Amino acid sequence: MDRRNKKDQRRHRRIPFKEDILIDGSIKVNGIDISDGGLYVYTGTDCSFTPGSVVDVTIPVKDQTLTVKAKIKHIQEGIGMGLMFINLDDVQKGIIKEFIKGM
Repeated sequence: MDRRNKKDQRRHRRIPFKEDILIDGSIKVNGIDISDGGLYVYTGTDCSFTPGSVVDVTIPVKDQTLTVKAKIKHIQEGIGMGLMFINLDDVQKGIIKEFIKGM
C-alpha cells in the first residue's frame, strides 16, 4: 500500500470529535478527531509536550469520562498533536468502539 492510500485509509477511520479533553489531569485541550486507535487534539501555541511521552487522557464518553494512557506520536507546532492509545484493556476498547460506532 503506498503512502497516499495509507493516509486516505487513516482519514476515513477518524471521526470528528469536538470535545474538551484533559491531559494528565490538568491540561485542557480540544479534540479534533478520534478513532479506535487514538485521537488528534488542538493544543494551540502553548504546546510543551514531547513526542514519545506517555500521558493520561481523559475523554468525555456519553454521560461519563474515560481515562486511558496514550503515547504522543507527533506534534504540529501551533496546531496540535496526535495521540495513540496504549495499554487499553478490553473494557476500555469496548467503550471507545461503541462510542465511535454511535457517532
